[in-house]
Amino acid sequence: DETRNELKIALQQETAARFDAVHSVERAARVGSLKTVIEPARLRPYIIDFLRTHCPDSLK
Repeated sequence: DETRNELKIALQQETAARFDAVHSVERAARVGSLKTVIEPARLRPYIIDFLRTHCPDSLK
């Protein structure tokens, strides 16, 4: 049973590594999966502007 769990973990790690080698935020933006990439320093102002524009009552 322990060997089976170790094998399962090793296979999951291998699958995750293959996924991570292909997928990134930059790739997601390039293929259209993301509308925009927001730099961390701009996140708070972006959220506030979004709420003011789309949900004005949420900031009262």
